[in-house]
Amino acid sequence: MIFGPIVFADTVNRETSEHKLLISKQAYFPDYYPPYALGNVYALPTTLTKRMLEVAEYFPYISVEDAFITGILAKVFDARHINIPERLFDRKPDSKPELCDFVFRRKMAAKVTPMLARNLWRRIEKSEMCGLFQNPD
Repeated sequence: MIFGPIVFADTVNRETSEHKLLISKQAYFPDYYPPYALGNVYALPTTLTKRMLEVAEYFPYISVEDAFITGILAKVFDARHINIPERLFDRKPDSKPELCDFVFRRKMAAKVTPMLARNLWRRIEKSEMCGLFQNPD
């Protein structure tokens, strides 16, 4: 399974002014990408990642990395895509999550330092720190 903001039926760019997005029919023949996770925040199991890495060298490289990795390579293994709605994470480049965001509403975030990640995890483990549950002990 691949979790993230999922794009369905995205058209392959054959003509574009941005060279990076131009994909030839020789590199990828279909006119649509398979479903793929978009952006800098998505999650997938390590086992799937390793399997995709093992077969990646046998595919022509596609410069649209999200579509290549979480779409084309994932399709080889019939990976299921689970859409995470935009409201559950924040794409703003300057956004940093608050410590209780993951307990109350947010599921994904960018701009997370190692120290912030540790503190976020502590809050998830002990949700009573956010006033959500009372510890019976």
